[in-house]
Amino acid sequence: MLVLLGQQDENLKALLKTVTNKRDAIVASNIAEIEKLTSDEEKLLRTINQTEKMRLDLLAGYAKGNSSEINSFNIDEYVLAISGELDIRQQKEFSNLRSEIKDTTKKIMQANDQVKYIILQSRSLMSDIVSAIFKDRTKSLLDVKA
Repeated sequence: MLVLLGQQDENLKALLKTVTNKRDAIVASNIAEIEKLTSDEEKLLRTINQTEKMRLDLLAGYAKGNSSEINSFNIDEYVLAISGELDIRQQKEFSNLRSEIKDTTKKIMQANDQVKYIILQSRSLMSDIVSAIFKDRTKSLLDVKA
């Protein structure tokens, strides 16, 4: 389980880096980079989903094999159920990984909110520009007298 959580932590940190880079690419209007990062993001999300399924299967297998009553599949409940089998180092590792995963997930959500805000602001700006240009439909957009 520790190995799996370590992998998930690495996956999430890679996703955070990708989302942050994507935000920067959007600000710089680098279309090629945005497309590449979007593809990378999709791959990472699939990997994160697969790792999460493996974690859930591992917890379900543990609960079934030990006739344990794990009501939810969160890390805290699992650690509590197996706390007698863990030494202090392993308990600290679980705690550290849990904290890292929560922190990284929070940062990913913040970065995604920033991207969403940037996109909404861009759309609003474009809408304002188009409205200003086509405000008076009776006048020609180009001055044909010149």
